[in-house]
Amino acid sequence: MAGPLIETELHVSRRWRGVAARLRLAERLNRAEE
Repeated sequence: MAGPLIETELHVSRRWRGVAARLRLAERLNRAEE
């Protein structure tokens, strides 16, 4: 039971790290344009 749960948590955190990276990149681009 614990195995699959930990696997999904890792998968979700990996996805959120990608989302956060994209947001940071967008912020940097917006600042460069101003």
